[in-house]
Amino acid sequence: MIYDYSFFNSHASHKRKLFGSGVAVEASMSSFYQSPSKAAEEVRLEQRPDGDFFFAKGAYFKGGQSIQPLEASLKTKLPEDFVQFYEQFGESAIITRSEPILIYPLKQMIADFEDDPDIDIEEGRFFRFARYQDPLYLGLRRDDQTDEWQVVICTYGLLYSEMIGPQGRGNVVAPSFYAWLKHLVETDGYPDKIYPRDGNVPYLTVLEE
Repeated sequence: MIYDYSFFNSHASHKRKLFGSGVAVEASMSSFYQSPSKAAEEVRLEQRPDGDFFFAKGAYFKGGQSIQPLEASLKTKLPEDFVQFYEQFGESAIITRSEPILIYPLKQMIADFEDDPDIDIEEGRFFRFARYQDPLYLGLRRDDQTDEWQVVICTYGLLYSEMIGPQGRGNVVAPSFYAWLKHLVETDGYPDKIYPRDGNVPYLTVLEE
């Protein structure tokens, strides 16, 4: 099956003026680029006492990359929706009215999986692929009953064995990677049921499209 990610391309090319914690967005972009100067170039920020005005696109990405090294590490085939996204866009930073979300570089997904001290298996069934701000992460978990890959919310306090077993079903937030990303873009990250805030107010406010 071929997944249509034109909606993400459209979101990524959309330039907007926003209000909120632009410093936090700029910090996320610095992490994405590994360069504060590059982040400042991409997110034009105007700090004010009551918040920040800033200009940013809906998403940034570094270009496609083969998912094969991650599949080799997990010793399993990954879901086609995730494979096609990563081979088209690769490491990404997504800016919506929710917290900025960073989709990891491939080497970080592999290291994160292989460094988990709880892993003692023949085949990988769970790995973290993205983060909000610490300590909240997103992962893909292959369901222990249906074998479908689902998006889960997780922290590093949850053991791998817990995530792949029945307990992990309680962490599911979307039935697939494609469903999660499409919903995130269509709702512009609000309301954010994954990372709710006091009063359920959006993290960022769109001032101009």
